[in-house]
Amino acid sequence: MDVKQLRYFVAVAETLSFTEAARTLYVAQSAVSQQIAQLERKMEIPLFDRNRRSVKLTPAGHVLYTQATNLLKRFDEVEEATRNAYLGYQGLINIGYIGYGDQKWLPNILRTFQAKYPGVTVNINRYNQGELIMALNDNDLDLVLTFSFGIPDQGKMGHRILTHHVLTEDLYLVVERTSQLAREWEGKTIPIRNLSEEAFIVQNRHESPQGFDKTLQICIDNGFSPRIVNTPNSVQTILLLVESKMGIALLPGSLKEYAGPNLSFISIDLQKGHHDNEIVAAWKESNQNSSLQHMLDIILSQPRDI
Repeated sequence: MDVKQLRYFVAVAETLSFTEAARTLYVAQSAVSQQIAQLERKMEIPLFDRNRRSVKLTPAGHVLYTQATNLLKRFDEVEEATRNAYLGYQGLINIGYIGYGDQKWLPNILRTFQAKYPGVTVNINRYNQGELIMALNDNDLDLVLTFSFGIPDQGKMGHRILTHHVLTEDLYLVVERTSQLAREWEGKTIPIRNLSEEAFIVQNRHESPQGFDKTLQICIDNGFSPRIVNTPNSVQTILLLVESKMGIALLPGSLKEYAGPNLSFISIDLQKGHHDNEIVAAWKESNQNSSLQHMLDIILSQPRDI
């Protein structure tokens, strides 16, 4: 039996009339009679007792009707789910984020998306910068929210990586609050060249190649090479080491929310170059996930620098 035969059978079973079934199906009565006859021959079972005056289901027909209605309902659900997945209304989207300034606007984006597309599951996790680009290249993530510095124009196999500006974060000098730098420059703007003799703490290049290279480039552009004394794996460890007076760090201003009371964030004058931390949404142009486009539509419709 096929789906068409089952639909014709259910129509006759519910109307107990070949004529009425044909009307509901918008086909000729002869087409209905033909499909029912083929179904009975295939099953080698009479499904209807019929004469000139009436049509009734046989006991076997009653069983088939119950099973067929359930089967057709499930078939329709599968068909709808498949169509919704193709259209991006149902499915899965994997997102990675850096976890700094994006927390200012990301919850609103996710709430809006969930309200419009409740059938799409959003998997979202925080990664360091290096992991984000690697996961995007390996197709483990559909969308990443990270700093623009160091994002390649092309990923593996030559697939273009597209970006959209979301917001810009200011960089700050982070020092222990009782240090000489804090005493001299709290509430002021310190020229970056004043830090040429300081000990820098920078996140491990393996964990955050963009962040590591950015710190180097900022210092080099301003006339000196930084003296890096420690390269921990996490930003949290950087904050701990700075609080322990083991060095200074250049970090995004949004980390103030995670910093303890013993740390000071001091504005810096970079003198040369534009070294703000631009946060972008990045994705592969070749990504075929329809749900991704719906997420991008929401992101692109938001005002920048929320």
